[in-house]
Amino acid sequence: MPLKTLIEPENNLDQIWKVLTDEFEKACTVKRHSFRYVVLSTSNEGNVNSRWVVLRKFTANASFLIYTDARSEKVKEVQSNTSANILFYNDRKKLQVRVSGKVTIHQQNELTKKYWPGVKGASDKAYTTELAPGKLIENKEEGYRWSSSMDDAHFVILEVIPSEIEALQLNGEHHVRCQFVKKDTDWESSFMVP
Repeated sequence: MPLKTLIEPENNLDQIWKVLTDEFEKACTVKRHSFRYVVLSTSNEGNVNSRWVVLRKFTANASFLIYTDARSEKVKEVQSNTSANILFYNDRKKLQVRVSGKVTIHQQNELTKKYWPGVKGASDKAYTTELAPGKLIENKEEGYRWSSSMDDAHFVILEVIPSEIEALQLNGEHHVRCQFVKKDTDWESSFMVP
């Protein structure tokens, strides 16, 4: 039985863009979606660092929102170099998507005030530890101390504003590869050799 892919060889670039944006939107609401957990890569002083993060929102202007702690290494790296990549992969449908862009850090502004109330249950603890993420500690219990205020002081939204999105659909002898490049407010699209 042939592999059922998300992008078919007969799809045009507009259809492919629609598939991609639909998948990005679904990833933010469907808990087990393949694109929900993505690899975010940032760099600092020539070192590239990658980590798994949760895609929280795909916005109407095609930006990607990721929550983190203001004291994390990724925030320090973005403060030094705003360039970043996000890597998506759907292993069942064999679709890889790479996003390259610039990151804007949002902290205690209109955007964080909008989304902080939605950080529920134990999730708010990810942004309210007494000590900064990644700090060396003597024993693991030190990492389980949370601020008594449980406020949004360290809650940050990283907004990845893409300049290029590249998709590769693996499909036997009929792989499909394309790119979408942001030019002012429009996206220019092209097929590529897989």
